[in-house]
Amino acid sequence: MTILSKTWRQARLTLPNIKFRVENYYEDEDEDEDEDEGEGKKIVDTIMQRYRDGKIPIDKFELTNCLRDSSSEFSDRMEKFIDIAIRNGVKDIVYGSPYHSISSYHFPIIKVLAEKHLRELVLNNCSIDTSLSGGVANYHSLRKLSLYNNMKSLELNKVETSHGFLNLISKSQSLEVLKIQNCSDINDIDTSNLEVLKIQNCSGIRDIDTSNVKVLKLQNCSDIKDIDTSKLEVLKIVNCSGIRDIDSSNLVSLEYIGDQIPQLKRTSESSQLNHSKIILHNNNNIDAVWFSS
Repeated sequence: MTILSKTWRQARLTLPNIKFRVENYYEDEDEDEDEDEGEGKKIVDTIMQRYRDGKIPIDKFELTNCLRDSSSEFSDRMEKFIDIAIRNGVKDIVYGSPYHSISSYHFPIIKVLAEKHLRELVLNNCSIDTSLSGGVANYHSLRKLSLYNNMKSLELNKVETSHGFLNLISKSQSLEVLKIQNCSDINDIDTSNLEVLKIQNCSGIRDIDTSNVKVLKLQNCSDIKDIDTSKLEVLKIVNCSGIRDIDSSNLVSLEYIGDQIPQLKRTSESSQLNHSKIILHNNNNIDAVWFSS
């Protein structure tokens, strides 16, 4: 073995990004577990143990859970892997499932949000465990959830949670970007510290405070009515029939896709708008006067 190959092998074993995809998972004692499956679990355990024992820094930990139902052994292993990632200073965590049905595994969000190095958390198609360590209490007993300064972005896609817990997270002074998709049980969001807010397929949300938001992107949110857009810099609206009046005074970019013709107005004479795209599905009543205005 050459010096170069030894160096490459060592570098390969200490990469800062870890990505796993779980296709099948059996209990250790399950006689149906094939040899390849058992060997696969050993390899994963060995990799994570190497990172733990060597205290190898982890920048990104990503796991795709393709299981229809998560076993207790899988849950235990996930807890162990997340603990290792946290101890090794993980910055970005991505966890989720490609299926529409949500796995029985509950992601330990309280534990993860307490990690001081965390910058970004992305959750897809999962339920979350909002209990505190030891299961003594849950998030309803919290008055303030302090996220460390590096936590900048949170993305939730088809995550079972509540608007109360989401508001607790969004109040964090460090959180700048919040993306929510397919979360119908949310009806209110605290935007006091957010700069970027993206909402898609969330029918329960009816109103948004945009006082401090700079970038707002909405899609398929029919219950949201007219909102104040005068302080926004970037606005994208897709199929939100309740929003008809748009103040473009401060907008740099505007995209609108829908059936209704939006009423554009400016509360100030100066306009910074340098990008606009309007797509109307129903064009029966469109006239040239509207475009010239």
